[in-house]
Amino acid sequence: MPDNISIPDLDMLGVIHGTDKSSSVHPAWDYLRHYERVIRRFKESPINLIEIGVLNGSSLKVWNEFLDNATIVGIDINPRCAASAGGRVKVEIGSVEDPSFLQRVTAQYPPSVVIDDGSHLPEHIVYTFEKLFPALLPGGVYIVEDTEFQFGDHAETWKGDRSVSLKAYFLDLAASRMAYRMAENPSGWDRRYIVQNLDSVEFVGGAVILTKKDRRNHENALSFADGYLRRSNPGLDQRLRLVQYMIKHEIEPSRIEDMLRAILEHAAANPDAMWLLSIVLDRMNRLDEAADLALECVAIEPHKQHHWQHLAYLEQRRGREDDELAALRQAAALKQDGAAQFLSRIASILQGRGDIGGALAAAEQASSVSPGDAGMKRIVDDLRSRLG
Repeated sequence: MPDNISIPDLDMLGVIHGTDKSSSVHPAWDYLRHYERVIRRFKESPINLIEIGVLNGSSLKVWNEFLDNATIVGIDINPRCAASAGGRVKVEIGSVEDPSFLQRVTAQYPPSVVIDDGSHLPEHIVYTFEKLFPALLPGGVYIVEDTEFQFGDHAETWKGDRSVSLKAYFLDLAASRMAYRMAENPSGWDRRYIVQNLDSVEFVGGAVILTKKDRRNHENALSFADGYLRRSNPGLDQRLRLVQYMIKHEIEPSRIEDMLRAILEHAAANPDAMWLLSIVLDRMNRLDEAADLALECVAIEPHKQHHWQHLAYLEQRRGREDDELAALRQAAALKQDGAAQFLSRIASILQGRGDIGGALAAAEQASSVSPGDAGMKRIVDDLRSRLG
């Protein structure tokens, strides 16, 4: 065997340091070969790794040796665990049920990796995840260990608060990724933030590995696109697709505005370019200019629902409720996908004005367009009861 191995094997480090996260130290959870795959990219980066649950500190030694420049932070309620600190390894004594404690630790050590090997109680795991996932840096990894305790003979011992099902919680998050754009918009800020920023959910033996969406550096892609389009003498559609990419990935708005202004010099009154420019001006808070362009778009293409929708949104932003209503009615009248949401908004505005009859008519229309919407049915029933 060679004397010097330059690339450490994470599972073998676990065996050497005696952690049961390895494949052969009892009870041999066999996590580390999965973890190597997802955290090797951080090997030389100056990241923070937070592990909840220190015990004898064996896994802290593994992370410290495997990640060359990371700060390793262990969290535990047992003051004796402080003995595991030293060098790049820090230990914070406190409870994950204390939000001020979690906030202080994550503010001091913004994490790229979080490993929950704490109480194993469902309510603690979910609470901690919902508090720490927003603090996880973009592209970070969040790991929940020992999910096996929620099954079989273990389940009664580790049931905790029966109102929280760990299995249902993480399967529901996985379903939100499978459904992608079709997933329902969840209520509650924490839950909505998680669904919008969760990139993937992976189940391995006894653990869940979740990754957070990353903020990609788009300069290389844009440089490639610029050179490619210059060489190929692109058509209008290609240039507009590039603009849509830039809007989607939140490139500097003034840069997109310049590109669209150049396009409109050669394709005056092109409604697609005007609509995109209106979106960009809205992001720059130039609402009057954005609304003027949106009005031009609906004049040129009155059959395009998304133009009316954008105009309604801008009129709402400008506080012009009558104009918003008019645009919403035009969008709903096209009877395309999404009509129910426009009718629902109309009902909400009219209800706020005290026009219960008008609100009921709009809500009934929305319910007929989307008969499976239980929420809209409740609104209809409530409005009918108010009319007597």
